[in-house]
Amino acid sequence: METTIVLFAGALSALAVFAAAIWSLIVRLRSLQSYAANSDRHLADTLGTIGKILDRSDSSQQITLGQLNHQVGELSASSKQLSLEVNRLSDLREALISPGPRGGFGEAVLEDLLRDALPANVIKFQHTFHDGSRVDATIRVNDRLIPIDSKFPLTAFDGITKAETDDMRTSARRKFATDIRRHIDAVAEYIRPAEHTVDYALMYIPGENIFHEILRTDRHENSDMQIWRYAHEQRVIPSSPNTLLLYIQTVALALRGLSVEHSARQIQERLATLAQQARIATGDVAILGTHLRNARSKQEDLARSLAEFRDWLEKPVDLDATSTKTGSMDNPTSTSLRST
Repeated sequence: METTIVLFAGALSALAVFAAAIWSLIVRLRSLQSYAANSDRHLADTLGTIGKILDRSDSSQQITLGQLNHQVGELSASSKQLSLEVNRLSDLREALISPGPRGGFGEAVLEDLLRDALPANVIKFQHTFHDGSRVDATIRVNDRLIPIDSKFPLTAFDGITKAETDDMRTSARRKFATDIRRHIDAVAEYIRPAEHTVDYALMYIPGENIFHEILRTDRHENSDMQIWRYAHEQRVIPSSPNTLLLYIQTVALALRGLSVEHSARQIQERLATLAQQARIATGDVAILGTHLRNARSKQEDLARSLAEFRDWLEKPVDLDATSTKTGSMDNPTSTSLRST
């Protein structure tokens, strides 16, 4: 019996230990479940945040891609427009290669420069000489004409810009010098003092780069390549747009000076006329003064004679004493009156 009780007590004790272990395991499982639930909640929040970020990123990328597509479209349109402008410039360049349009373009630029800087009454376009030849423009200074040519051969310069090697560039510069010297000879034909031109002419060059190329040729050892010196020997002055404008402004100042000089001359002539008239008026006044002095002298003489005549009239006369002397009675003022 005691043995049975002891066994039963041992079984209860073991059961209590097992129950405690089970309870501890249950508590730990509940803790694990709570931790797992919190972890799931944090994971869900994190996944939600990541999803929102991804959504915003997708939206931003779509906006950026849309902007890029729009800008690419605008760039493509600009490229097409630029291509059209390049083609137009190419067509213009090809058109300017021929002498006719080239001359017309140069004349138009020259006309604008002249009209902006000078009065219209001193400018004449397409001036015709006695032999029928025409110069593009002339500027009148006093009784002389300054001839200006604007038909510069641009094709002579194209070979230099298109040359790919030094040999090609040297050959192109030699041809450029030959063509420009020939053009200088043609411009020199407009120098005609017999037809009231000055003893030089202006050769308009439509580009500063071409003008600098002409200046550069004077450093060449070969005299055939020296354009600037040859031009001055022919009394032709090369002028770029900037130098021509300076020259025109100088002419404009000279014209203003001539206008002032002409006005001053007119003023001097009018002052001389006034001085002559003043001298004549002074002589007339002097003559008038002489006449006035003579008249005053005569007036004083007449007044004195009248006073004497009055005194004689007022003097008492003895009729008995003078009756026998009537024939010999003399007027004391008769001589004065006659002299008056």
